Amino acid sequence: MLPALASALALGVVLGACNDDRGDSEAFCTDVQANAEAMMNPQLATQADADDYLAMLDETGRRVPLAIEEDWDVYVGAYRTAGSVAPGDGASAERARQAAFAAQESALAVLRWISTNCGLDLATVGPVVTYNPAATTTVPGAPPATAEG
Repeated sequence: MLPALASALALGVVLGACNDDRGDSEAFCTDVQANAEAMMNPQLATQADADDYLAMLDETGRRVPLAIEEDWDVYVGAYRTAGSVAPGDGASAERARQAAFAAQESALAVLRWISTNCGLDLATVGPVVTYNPAATTTVPGAPPATAEG
């Protein structure tokens, strides 16, 4: 009985792996092309909008090439963290800000890979977010930020 159960579990793992197209660059590029506008210019007015956006990123991520898998996960994780911000909760808003800042290098790596391998410059599709230290909010009790140049 035990060997039959082990065989059934192994078959389930193999069949489950067949449903995951992770590493399929062509399918990933096709998905990115189809969702380019939504990816680069998300309209996130409601929680339902944010949930739909994350679902689209998750679906696209099912085929993310292995070369950028880790960066993709960081990029999507920043959006997931932003989607968890509770209105009026400064701590959750700060976590989202930190996650977005920490994801910048990963987001750029994903954009570079897509440009090089899919032939799609997503920066021309929508706004490019840049870090502007003068526009950051002041943390209570922290000294004021100064511009160095």
